[in-house]
Amino acid sequence: MNIEWTILISKCAEYDAHSFFIVHLFGRKTLFRPFFKPVCYHAAISHSASVHSAKNNIPIDNKYYLTNQLAKPLARIFEPILGDRAEKILIEGEHTRVRTVVQSKVGGLAAFTKKQVTCLGCKAVLKDQRRAVCDFCIKQGKLPEIYAQRVRNLNTVERHFSRLWTECQNCAKTMHDKVNCSARDCPIFYMREKVRNDLREAHAAIERF
Repeated sequence: MNIEWTILISKCAEYDAHSFFIVHLFGRKTLFRPFFKPVCYHAAISHSASVHSAKNNIPIDNKYYLTNQLAKPLARIFEPILGDRAEKILIEGEHTRVRTVVQSKVGGLAAFTKKQVTCLGCKAVLKDQRRAVCDFCIKQGKLPEIYAQRVRNLNTVERHFSRLWTECQNCAKTMHDKVNCSARDCPIFYMREKVRNDLREAHAAIERF
């Protein structure tokens, strides 16, 4: 079984931490397997990890940064105004409930998933991949509303990208030449990569109509 798992994982495109865990687990002696000895593994981190996450929509644990790095400083600032419950008021409540659906393009499960074209309105799977909405949404008269919503989304993303690009031009002191920026310490560098992908997806959605 150890040999089979090693051969199977070696053929995978991504040798992630879970694959290393399986190889290490089956590499133990049979006598010591039931004792649940902790298995340590290291995840590879490089200087391009942030760019890779932005380009491939890899979900980031933003709750960790909010709870461990932002909540305490914000609570100290607003404590004279909000009192002892400042931290709870800031990071809990209706204003913090945001539903996000992140579709990662890489990872162990990405190789086993099949991408299908869905309706832009009700998310039903479409047999004709060139269509934008399903027959049900057309009968309900939702096509103009869905198209207008996608156009508004495209305009919003375009304005966001234009503001980021203008900021980079002002930083580079040029308004006509191409901005060759590689400042990975700048937050706009990663925001621009993320918004560029969002803009590409918004254009692809409009082209389906």
